[in-house]
Amino acid sequence: MNYLKPRLFEVGKIKIGEKGAETQSSKGTKFQPPKKLDHFIVTTAQRGDNGNFLHDIPLMEKIAKETGQHPLKLQRLPVTVLHNDIAGNLHCFRGYYTRRRCICKCPIDLANPEKQQKATFYHEDGNVRAEGDCNPDKCQYWKDDKCKLSGILSVIIRSAPTIGGVWKYRTTSHNTIRALLGSKHLIKSMTGGLLSGLDLDMVLAPMTTAKSDGGQVTIFVVRLEYPASFQELKDHALKMLKAQTSTDREIRALLEGPEIFEETPQDQQDVGEEFYPNNIEEPTENPWNKKPVVPMKPSKIDEDEIPIFEQEPEPEPENPKPRGRKPKQKPEPEPVETKEPEPIGAGQARKTPQYRGLF
Repeated sequence: MNYLKPRLFEVGKIKIGEKGAETQSSKGTKFQPPKKLDHFIVTTAQRGDNGNFLHDIPLMEKIAKETGQHPLKLQRLPVTVLHNDIAGNLHCFRGYYTRRRCICKCPIDLANPEKQQKATFYHEDGNVRAEGDCNPDKCQYWKDDKCKLSGILSVIIRSAPTIGGVWKYRTTSHNTIRALLGSKHLIKSMTGGLLSGLDLDMVLAPMTTAKSDGGQVTIFVVRLEYPASFQELKDHALKMLKAQTSTDREIRALLEGPEIFEETPQDQQDVGEEFYPNNIEEPTENPWNKKPVVPMKPSKIDEDEIPIFEQEPEPEPENPKPRGRKPKQKPEPEPVETKEPEPIGAGQARKTPQYRGLF
């Protein structure tokens, strides 16, 4: 059945990093290196004169007033998610970007993360150039850290003055993606499967982790949590389940399922500059056959350009040998002599033929 899939409007973005001051590379290319932050920034969907997204100062000030934080140092956001399905709220994939565009992308099935998926390799114009199995153990782009695990979380900020879209938070942090998945699984198990509509907090918290050289470093990890006790969470979920009507369930069923994520060329450039600053050069080969990338299926073929070859008839063999076993020949029937019937004389009785063995 073909129908129009609802797509949630992106009101703005939630970020814990931003583009730094413009600088110039050794080759003379100007770019803005990424800058990590220890707090959230909420933006609008509009860009400023420098090409960066504008900060939503009124919303950040309102969040700070409601939660007792500084508007420029937010580490806790009041949010809610739309789906009970975890994959519907958190879109995960492996992605390879340069500073300009998306090169290769492979979705991840959260229900079965080990399941091998098909990766798509894109040409510069955005068209598909090759497809193949995504195997991180064999992919050189993954081994070289050019391809990264990515996650996009979609939430509604409860402090927003209006409702009509979602804010999206993008990350390439393994720790954050695992923490978000773990938070959702934990809360969902405590509520009997309910996630949609719960009053959750999106939290940015410091975490100490070990470095490869044996030292320690402090990183910031994003997770979801319910800002109350376990019993209050169960009571809240039970109250919501009892208040649900058939209309509420129909609306949620309509929105359930993974959302379709589309990226404009400007979106791809933003992602590449912020999360893939070291991927500068464009690849000339795909990760499967190490050959120049060519279209899999031409979009249009001119009939005049298609070569036509006339097939010559195969020569017949001089003494063809029959294949297989020779068929048995039936013996020809022997000729039967026919005798003319003798005339029946007067006073001679007609003999009755004997049909033996037939009755």
